[in-house]
Amino acid sequence: NKLRSGKLQLAAKMTTFGQIMIEVQKQTATLATQFEHTATFEVPQGLPILTVDTPQVVKVIMHLARNACMYTPKGGQITISAALTDEPGTFRVTIRDTGVGMKPEEVARLGEPFYRADHELVTSQKGYGLGVPVAMGLLALMESRLDVESTPEQGSAFSFVLRGMVMS
Repeated sequence: NKLRSGKLQLAAKMTTFGQIMIEVQKQTATLATQFEHTATFEVPQGLPILTVDTPQVVKVIMHLARNACMYTPKGGQITISAALTDEPGTFRVTIRDTGVGMKPEEVARLGEPFYRADHELVTSQKGYGLGVPVAMGLLALMESRLDVESTPEQGSAFSFVLRGMVMS
């Protein structure tokens, strides 16, 4: 509600992506075990220092990781990675799965509150269709956006860019 009404305020503090990943790894490992998946984390050295609202960044990643776990058949692979971009001080965070994937028309509807794709694995899971809209709203507050690549029955990759401090 705070997000939709514009009342959510970010509380940015200096941190590293490694610190963010400590919490993400703990939560994702539990989810991956619950859904019988393998979780992999790929975070290179040399990422810039961030000034972000750490709990909100964790929330974005976890909404996407939760969806990856829920919509991937048992025995799937969930990968959370970060990589520097060509723009100084930025890096891309990607949550990739080997799940059910989405058709282009389903990708186009991402961000609509309460929308859930019409796929057997999706409809068999409990959910309200709010995870991606919340993640997108939080990213907009962070001046970022969610990018999606998906292929039906092969999986999806959700990614976004974080801006760090440029050190000279």
